[in-house]
Amino acid sequence: MSLITSLRWSLMGLMLGSSAIAAQQTPPNVVIVLADDMGFGHVAMNLDLATADSYNPQNLKRDSQRYKPELARSYARKATPTLTQLANEGVRFTNAYVPSPLCGPSRAALMTGRYPQRFGIYNNADVKAAGLPVEENVLANNFRKAGYRTGAVGKWHLTKGEKKPPIR
Repeated sequence: MSLITSLRWSLMGLMLGSSAIAAQQTPPNVVIVLADDMGFGHVAMNLDLATADSYNPQNLKRDSQRYKPELARSYARKATPTLTQLANEGVRFTNAYVPSPLCGPSRAALMTGRYPQRFGIYNNADVKAAGLPVEENVLANNFRKAGYRTGAVGKWHLTKGEKKPPIR
């Protein structure tokens, strides 16, 4: 066998092998969890980042009879085993910022990737009155374009007068 023939067969083998590997790769599953009104130390996955000293002294003073830091930490360890497993086995983002301390505008920002003030949502009343504008591109549309199936579970509160997300 000549050197050129040998190189051709090697190259063809590499191309077939790499295309077989590429065909077997599937896109990762993506799960986004938005939990409003939840403190940083309320979930077990954050306990390695939160020490007893990092709890808000005002809250500790107010709740010291019911929730001492160690008791709160033990509750968090027991309360969120599934979230902890997802965080341990997946990608975990530990620094995030929200555009509002209110749930409606925060949800609108997560779904659109834009500041909610840019499309008229400043508070929960704005969401209830007008809903998320239909012309806004939402995260689910981008995932669908990339070949994903999407779904929403839980609280929605982004559609005027309706309790569920619009189907598009």
